[in-house]
Amino acid sequence: MIITPSLAQYFADRHGDAQRETAAAAAICAWRARDDVRAIDALLARWALHPPASPAALEAMLAPHIAEAAWVGALVTHGLDLLRADPFNALPCTILPGPLLPGLLLLSHAGVTMSLHVVDAMALAAAARHAPDPNLVFDGGLSAIAHLAGGAISCRRARRGAGDAAHARISGPQIFAPGDIIAMDGASDAVSIIGAARDALMLRISIGTPAAGSRHYAHRLSDGARVATLCGDGAASRLLILLQYLGARHDAIDDDMMDLLRIYMRDAEPQLRWAAARLALAHDPAALRDAIADMAMADGDAGVRGAAAATLPIIDAALSARRAA
Repeated sequence: MIITPSLAQYFADRHGDAQRETAAAAAICAWRARDDVRAIDALLARWALHPPASPAALEAMLAPHIAEAAWVGALVTHGLDLLRADPFNALPCTILPGPLLPGLLLLSHAGVTMSLHVVDAMALAAAARHAPDPNLVFDGGLSAIAHLAGGAISCRRARRGAGDAAHARISGPQIFAPGDIIAMDGASDAVSIIGAARDALMLRISIGTPAAGSRHYAHRLSDGARVATLCGDGAASRLLILLQYLGARHDAIDDDMMDLLRIYMRDAEPQLRWAAARLALAHDPAALRDAIADMAMADGDAGVRGAAAATLPIIDAALSARRAA
């Protein structure tokens, strides 16, 4: 049995952190030195340069590594050995937090990642009670999930048509059993984990770095209706998050930042263009009035044109009220 020390003991014993880091690093290095792990790592490296041509090809190449998955048990054993030696030890893997599918990032190569996830049966049941109609996201790129161990998983699959299809076809509940692999083209396929007989381990492989201007689509699980178009460009997504923080920091919007926002208003990503325009507009509506009018007339994205057209009379009314005052 592992006896977890109290928090008081934890803070009194922080002097051992360097030794813990050394022990954890040695454990993960030993795991990555296994022949089966090296074979998987080499496969990911090849996929980073030459991705599989289809989901079927991805599944065929991944399947042998799932059928003989002693490397999974070896990873768990390393972790348990570390905890037995010292309850404060941890594997030096990037932790992927999440209420339903927490996990560890195991291996990665230039846009190709492999992560190990715990499917929490109780958390899934609670989520179904509180949010019975989640969204499915079609995020582009090839991916696969593999059921490694534990209880049977219940899932629903979805498929989008070509182009900007307004609806996706949603399957009924399907059973995802140990040893099964679901490989997908994220532009047209998606899967939602909706339940599990008991906790399970699941592997996820993701291939592909989103291209500039790419799109992700969110569809409602209940009827397949599209509910949102999301930014698929990783760099633009990070900038969108940054702009949200800047929006709460009015003192950070100076002349240099306004110049930068005007640059973002010409970006290839429509969502970034409009987010930058909104932030600049909130800072100086008079200076942005003509730029918003231009967007309403000539922006290359219908959504941005519509948003700008709807915003223009609000700007004019606010400016008129300001002049009248």
